[in-house]
Amino acid sequence: MYADPEGDLELLSGFVPPPWFWEDRARVADVGVRDCVSAVGCSGDAIVIEEFEPRFRGAFQLKYYAPGVGNTRVGWRGDDEEQEEMVLTEFTHLDADAMAKVRAQVLEQEERGLSYGRTEPAAQLSP
Repeated sequence: MYADPEGDLELLSGFVPPPWFWEDRARVADVGVRDCVSAVGCSGDAIVIEEFEPRFRGAFQLKYYAPGVGNTRVGWRGDDEEQEEMVLTEFTHLDADAMAKVRAQVLEQEERGLSYGRTEPAAQLSP
């Protein structure tokens, strides 16, 4: 997601080819939203991302992102049979050593991924 989302930008947020096919899409639903969770308090500048699978019209997962925190909440709208709801309950800043370990684990998991679809695999960026 871009740091300053504008307009009707729609992104591919997940893709797996057949036989397990899914093609999740995402777009900005709202910006400047007030969102409060006990783990970090309130943000008046959250972004709400609406995720959907084009085959399932009218079903949306809503993901709330606060600056400096990331994903704080997941909700839903419409005809979403899962009606998944989650709220951030704990927030921890990792030091440089802990972050390096997490990055290494993520890159290792990435190598075992089923498919990269239309995107390149994750890679370590220069610090």
